[in-house]
Amino acid sequence: MSKDHPQRVRQHVLGEEAVAAVHRCFPSNWIKREESSPDYGIDMVVDVVKGTNVTGIRFAIQIKGQDGPVQEGQETIKISGVKRTSVQYWHERPEPVMIAAYSAATNVVVWRWIDDIAIPSTNKTTIAIPIKQNLAKVDWNIFTAELDKRYEQLWEFRRQQLGGSPIQKKPSLQKGLANKLAAKDAPECALTIFKEATIVQYGSKVAIIDCGRNSQDEVIVWLRAHHITQLEFIAISHLHFDHYAGFARVLDEVKVQLTFLPPIANSNSEKSRFFRPTPAFTILVGQLQLLKTKIYFFSDQYSLVPLEKRRKNPVMLEICFPSDAFGALPPFKKNGVVLFNHNTICAVFRVSIGRMSFLLPGDADQQVWKELIEHNGEKLRSNGILLPQNGNCMSISTKILNSVLHPGPFPAVYQPEKKYKLPQNETFALMKETQGILIKADERYTVINLSSQRLEVQ
Repeated sequence: MSKDHPQRVRQHVLGEEAVAAVHRCFPSNWIKREESSPDYGIDMVVDVVKGTNVTGIRFAIQIKGQDGPVQEGQETIKISGVKRTSVQYWHERPEPVMIAAYSAATNVVVWRWIDDIAIPSTNKTTIAIPIKQNLAKVDWNIFTAELDKRYEQLWEFRRQQLGGSPIQKKPSLQKGLANKLAAKDAPECALTIFKEATIVQYGSKVAIIDCGRNSQDEVIVWLRAHHITQLEFIAISHLHFDHYAGFARVLDEVKVQLTFLPPIANSNSEKSRFFRPTPAFTILVGQLQLLKTKIYFFSDQYSLVPLEKRRKNPVMLEICFPSDAFGALPPFKKNGVVLFNHNTICAVFRVSIGRMSFLLPGDADQQVWKELIEHNGEKLRSNGILLPQNGNCMSISTKILNSVLHPGPFPAVYQPEKKYKLPQNETFALMKETQGILIKADERYTVINLSSQRLEVQ
């Protein structure tokens, strides 16, 4: 055999054996994804599944393989030559990181959490993993409960680092969001509305308002098709899973300059002490911190964010947030767990150009609408609306729609939810009464085109 042919070295075989051994240890219904660029220190990301429910709890793994024998009485397997920069990177990852060592001699995988290992002061270190930490013998119910507690600790760390600034009435954001126009005429602003996300496109700039997991794949396909590698901003109306959990995957694809978050996540907020986030939100905040994204909290009744630098008919993002939202707090308890009515701590976004505007209200309930209408009045009036809460008739009324929409027919986009039979028949009757033209954003997406003079549904 010619020695000029490519050689399959033992190191490559050992690496594949180690990954396969780790795969076998986890429950078969858990989602295991091997990283395409393992040289950066992560070989696999695992999503925890309970029954058929994808929980949003995930962790990353660095996998090492060893050929050497394990001596009788040996208590640990040692991984030498681990770089300080690698340990620091693992500590800064948005999710908890596990290091797993595979012994080819015994066909055993041992493991430990990186969080329990201090960042070394020297350039390289040795990590010792107890042999009794056999990954194949883990009780996964206990493991998941402990992982949930680890997320609580991780959130407390993230919360202290989060900082952030409240949005001022005239925020100095134009430099970061300045849009260089190729044409003299104002470009249209396109709102691409998916089942759980809205992409805002103005000129060459793109932003996303809300993104649930059910829409993350469609959003990523759209971003790739339009060759988008950077978002001007993301905004989350409120902290319900179906409005933010998809951003974790999206941010694996693109960078983002600015983020607008509800004030309940603000480390400076008195009420944030009671806030217990989901693992998905903790991961998202960790990603934003790694991306060094500037974070703003909407806490005023009305904030105006110019998305363009042009003086004539610029695209505007208006954020209306009920100052009395925290009147629903302190939070209530259910089964011993502290909870919030996040639909009451919800922002209503209004995207406008000149005289044309469209409302994106998240899941705002009637308490939110009541206060916003009382304090903002005509500022809210728009030419169309995305119906809140999948078109739930409990979140809107004739009075609300007549107060926030201009008289005459208007497009009312809804995102149906078959599980909860939404929207109800009462919603269809309400639309007929108020001249709302129902448009379904479900199978693919709906596009609303805005310019200074017209609104069109594509």
